[in-house]
Amino acid sequence: MGVLVFAAGLALMLWAHHPFIRNGCEINPYKAPRNLMTTGAFAHSRNPMYLAFIVMLAGISLFANDWGALLTPAVFFAIANGYFIRMEEERAEDTFGADYLAYKGRVRRWL
Repeated sequence: MGVLVFAAGLALMLWAHHPFIRNGCEINPYKAPRNLMTTGAFAHSRNPMYLAFIVMLAGISLFANDWGALLTPAVFFAIANGYFIRMEEERAEDTFGADYLAYKGRVRRWL
């Protein structure tokens, strides 16, 4: 079961990463974004890469049969949601203005 969950997260990560490669963009949460990603995985979640990482961490925990390790994806979620995503959303709003606000209005933060 853990392998399947991890594989699903990895597939989502690759799907979400593809537009960055195609557009020649780097992934750096500390820099202002150059492109507003709204297609592919980003049409369904504003944060598919964070979501993918959480799913992969859960898969590793399940594979290891260590239920205590499921705290890891929960802690990562709390940090990503409370710090990184808020910071990235502020930068995206400053950079893309109304386009980002429209995107934010039609696509959920997680799912």
